Amino acid sequence: MTRFCFRFRDEVGQETEEVELELPSCLAAIKEASRILIDMARDEIRDRTDFHLSLIVREESGLSIVESSLRYSAKRLCEDTSQPSIAEPGGIGNEGSE
Repeated sequence: MTRFCFRFRDEVGQETEEVELELPSCLAAIKEASRILIDMARDEIRDRTDFHLSLIVREESGLSIVESSLRYSAKRLCEDTSQPSIAEPGGIGNEGSE
């Protein structure tokens, strides 16, 4: 088993502390990086319109084996309809108009 170091980098270049995992091969480390990155994105994207995260994986010797990256960008094309509209009965501004 080989020890691999995983470190996140955000959109401004800040890196997290390394997390070490022992895995059987470089291919296993690359697959683990993909799984971790997808799990992190699932948690981080909620209620955001822009998101970028990279995950760098190095062998214990310091040699980088992969840098995986995800970028998410959403352009909202509708408004939030969960609040009552001003024009709807009972909406804001309609108090006492009955």
